[in-house]
Amino acid sequence: MTITATFLIIWTCFSALVCAQAMKYLNKEGEISFGNVYLSAEENFFHKLGSLLSHQTTRSIEECWFKCVQNKECLSVNTIALDKSRYRCQLLNWAGTGFEKYLVPKANSKFMQMQTVCSPHPCQNGGQCTVKDGGTNYTCTCTNHTGRNCEINVCSPNPCQNGGRCNVKDEGNNYTCTCFNQYFTGRNCETNILCMPSPCQNGGQCSLKDGGTNYTCTCVGHTGRNCEINMCSPNPCQNGGQCTVKDGGTNYTCTCVGHTGRNCEINMCSPNPCKNGGLCTVKDGGTNYSCSCRTGYIGINCEIKIPSLSTSSRRRRRRVIG
Repeated sequence: MTITATFLIIWTCFSALVCAQAMKYLNKEGEISFGNVYLSAEENFFHKLGSLLSHQTTRSIEECWFKCVQNKECLSVNTIALDKSRYRCQLLNWAGTGFEKYLVPKANSKFMQMQTVCSPHPCQNGGQCTVKDGGTNYTCTCTNHTGRNCEINVCSPNPCQNGGRCNVKDEGNNYTCTCFNQYFTGRNCETNILCMPSPCQNGGQCSLKDGGTNYTCTCVGHTGRNCEINMCSPNPCQNGGQCTVKDGGTNYTCTCVGHTGRNCEINMCSPNPCKNGGLCTVKDGGTNYSCSCRTGYIGINCEIKIPSLSTSSRRRRRRVIG
């Protein structure tokens, strides 16, 4: 057995109590076996500003690792072989996922990272885990997601309505909607511009149809595509007739005075139906008439002339009377 190997055995046994204390301190989660090597990279050197705790020379890679286990702040190490029995040992305070971007290729070097709260990789959806608080906690750096473990996608389910596309922004904390349907706008593509503002006039209600690409108006007392037509304006009822809308605004009726017809356009006495100078009088609300005939005429329209008495007839009439 070599002197170096004997030293390491003695040193390991001597450090067992210290190592156990360090493990107990670091292993606050209970389920994580702190002190075990979780990740390593051969022929690479970890370099990140602010991560170096200390550097020293050790007789082996194992000795460097034990020194890290003894240090409450140490989470990873760099070792660089100086010769067969000497190593430069760097204790580092950083551990987590995404360490590859901090690696620098270097011959005869090795980067080793402790098993930590980041080892089971709690960060979802491509998030990068970084150990903090002396190895007892972690933080996730998320991409297009949010939440402690990057588990929240603000675009799932898609908040954008009517075929809109959701775009994550502000590092996953917010979103915008791209509205592809030209008839919709608003934060969530929820507002249809066809009914905003409403094209329906005179109190009509606008409703979308055909998937939001068209609209219809429910009119009250009016008609037309936009409820723009009032059947009583201008008043179709003539001669003082009163117009009333009916059938939901699609029709009307006239209340006539002294006239008749759909639009009160008929005057029963015009032209005068009474002949021979008879006087026409409207009756029954304009739906009928009567004639006052001149002396010597009778009939509905004064069309019958009463025959006059002859001279002999008058003489006989006087003798009979006398």
